[in-house]
Amino acid sequence: MASADTTPVQATALFEHMADAVYLLDPETSNIVWGNRASWESLGIAREDVIQHSVLSLQMDVTGAPQWSEIAAVIRQSECFTFVGRHRHARGHEVAVEVNTTRFFEGGREYFLSVARDISRRLALEADLKTRENQLWFALNEASDGLWDWDVTKGEVFFSPQLKRMLGYGPDEMDPSLDTWSRNIHPDDAERVWGIVQEHLEGKRSRYEAEYRLRSRNGRFLWVHDRGRVCERDAGGQATRVVGMVQDITERKNAHGELQRHRNHLEELVEARTGALLVAKEAAEAANRAKSSFLANMSHELRTPMSAIMGMTGLALTRATDPVLRDQLSKADQASQHLLGLINDVLDVSKIEADRMTLEEADFRLAPLMDSLAQLAGHRADARGLELHIDLPAALRDQPFSGDALRLKQILLNLTDNAIKFTHQGQVSVTVRQVDEQPAGARLRFEIADSGIGIAPDSLPRLFNAFEQADNSMTRRFGGTGLGLAISKRLVAMMDGEIGVDTHLGKGSTFWFTVRLRRGAGSAAVKPAVEGHALQTLRREHAGARVLLAEDEPVNREVAHCLLADAGLSVVGVEDGALALQRARAERFALIVLDMQMPRLNGVDAARALRADSLNRDTPVLAMTANVFDEDRRICEEAGMDGHLSKPVRPEQLYAAVLQCLQRKRV
Repeated sequence: MASADTTPVQATALFEHMADAVYLLDPETSNIVWGNRASWESLGIAREDVIQHSVLSLQMDVTGAPQWSEIAAVIRQSECFTFVGRHRHARGHEVAVEVNTTRFFEGGREYFLSVARDISRRLALEADLKTRENQLWFALNEASDGLWDWDVTKGEVFFSPQLKRMLGYGPDEMDPSLDTWSRNIHPDDAERVWGIVQEHLEGKRSRYEAEYRLRSRNGRFLWVHDRGRVCERDAGGQATRVVGMVQDITERKNAHGELQRHRNHLEELVEARTGALLVAKEAAEAANRAKSSFLANMSHELRTPMSAIMGMTGLALTRATDPVLRDQLSKADQASQHLLGLINDVLDVSKIEADRMTLEEADFRLAPLMDSLAQLAGHRADARGLELHIDLPAALRDQPFSGDALRLKQILLNLTDNAIKFTHQGQVSVTVRQVDEQPAGARLRFEIADSGIGIAPDSLPRLFNAFEQADNSMTRRFGGTGLGLAISKRLVAMMDGEIGVDTHLGKGSTFWFTVRLRRGAGSAAVKPAVEGHALQTLRREHAGARVLLAEDEPVNREVAHCLLADAGLSVVGVEDGALALQRARAERFALIVLDMQMPRLNGVDAARALRADSLNRDTPVLAMTANVFDEDRRICEEAGMDGHLSKPVRPEQLYAAVLQCLQRKRV
């Protein structure tokens, strides 16, 4: 074994400060003759643990390793013997080293020089790189989208395993050339796709993206979404490498196509349905027009004979002196009034169903309305031995409201008459209260309470339906059509209110409803009751005034002629509007009364014509007709008429209307 003083000086001076561990070995014994500082510090041990110890003692595990003589023989046969081993660190972990050993002579003596480089970090990096390569390969192999990498300079394309599988190819079946890709693009898409690619290569597009059809191995075309980006350019700015991703969108395209077919089919269905709806709409409008026309005709046809019946009955009553005859005529008049009420209810329901029910807007006060209710319903209550009590607070009596007072009175009369009808003894009370107040108006609540028979619970759900009564049996004790409550409910709703009933069988009922009324003008005056004095005023102030009467129905013309003559007026009667216009152009009259529906020339057209050219352009014109719709009143006003009376006409109504016309000076 060589001693320390025989160590080659040249070797120690050369390797002392190297970062790698350097060992000078005795070829015969494998002992370390000399080592540099890194030889022990790299292993965390002392110098004495290295010098004069076998180099084999540094190994992590020598079990099964060759004998030193065998190792020495290999070193002597090689110019440089290299192997990777594992040294033991003082802390217990291993240090991977790459050992290069050479043989040399100095002073006639043989030495082995071993240089051990720590390659732990390099091996770790290589292992990490291998792991990353494996992960990348796994990602490329398992990705749902296909990947490609195009070397533009060489014209070669790397296709990922998934891309090959997507197109039906095996791992080694696709030639990595650009032609492999380009020749499989659908001919109808190729020019567009390569145009987009070229624009991206030239920098005109920030990226390449296109949808097109790509032929698979079996010849079937797939729809793909292909997108990519230049990742490398040369010094001249030319693209040298492009990478991208391909997604199979065939199912999405098929679904979109199917959806488009459904959409087109739906559009066809909608178009067909729209056409059918237009036809149905036109048919409905035609039916509505026919219904409206029917209602107008029914109103005219029903009211015309009723006007004759009631008119003649009234004339007969004024002339009859025999008590028995007067009693019979009075009963006939009452029956006529009942029938007229039924006709009005049926027409109101028909107007509701045809959506032709409208409300008027005019100022009124509650005091005269409730006084009229007390007068009309009071007679019926007295006849049945009942007390009618009306409670109207003083604060509401003269407060001006705006709305349809006639329809409000209709609701009150209907409910009050029902209460009287179904009460045998006791009283019927009508109460008015203000529920809330707003700047624009107020909500009022009306209650009509009776001490009558009440209503069974099972009858309540159908109570406000048309043609329904609490008792619909053939043995029912009380008359009526069952229309009044249905009409009242509709009118209340049109007045922004609600209607209902609180009842106890055998103890009575309380019908209630609310309406919202706007504030009326503070100076609104109550309409004077002129009907009772109109006849005397006409006889006194307008006796002999000439009146032109146009009425095609002979009986109604006779009734109207007699009533006007009784008022002291001079009446000229004609059968139609054409004759009325002829007389109006030849003679002056103080008043012209026209029926709306007449042969040859109706009352509306006759009024327009005489206003345009006659001697009576400023003469008051009064319409007296069996047409009772709101538009009929509007048409009369637009034609220049001054008033509108609905048949049958009560004498006092006729006299009041005639007096107003004669007293009015046309502007």
